Amino acid sequence: KHLYNLQFMDKYKEFTGNEWLAFYPRDPPRHKIWPADYFGQEHRVQTSETQFVAMPPWEELRSYELDHQKRKESDEIPLRQYRSPEPTMDITLTAVSCAPRIFEIQNFISHTEADHILMLTNRTHDLRPSTTGDSRRPSDHDNTRTSLNTWVDREESPIIDAIYRRVADLLEMDEALLR
Repeated sequence: KHLYNLQFMDKYKEFTGNEWLAFYPRDPPRHKIWPADYFGQEHRVQTSETQFVAMPPWEELRSYELDHQKRKESDEIPLRQYRSPEPTMDITLTAVSCAPRIFEIQNFISHTEADHILMLTNRTHDLRPSTTGDSRRPSDHDNTRTSLNTWVDREESPIIDAIYRRVADLLEMDEALLR
């Protein structure tokens, strides 16, 4: 049976150019996977990456040097005066589906942060039609897909960097992996 699996994987890769994903035994997950054993199951995470509740002046955002090091408890949080006054933020993940595993995360970003993301995408990014396929063979056009897409790098502003750091805290992973 194992030999048959290996032969099939070789034929699949030759035909599709992709690896066959269902080879067992699989390696264990490398990152945190929150369980969703029942509807409404909750998980709570606390982060020091509090939300921006006021927009810093554009000049201050652009002139701020981002620190690419992992922040320690004793490190100063950038632009603290524009953030929520609480020292930490509690995040709750609520399971809304078990299979596929889907969580609702209310108030993950503030209105100020959402406005900042929209401003960046409208001011400095080109929105392009979303593509289908994978990175080796993307589809140029799909009539069923009408959305627009762009990527916002975390180095673009301290607000975006804070959101990336909050995501890393939520996933319980090293934020450097999101660079």
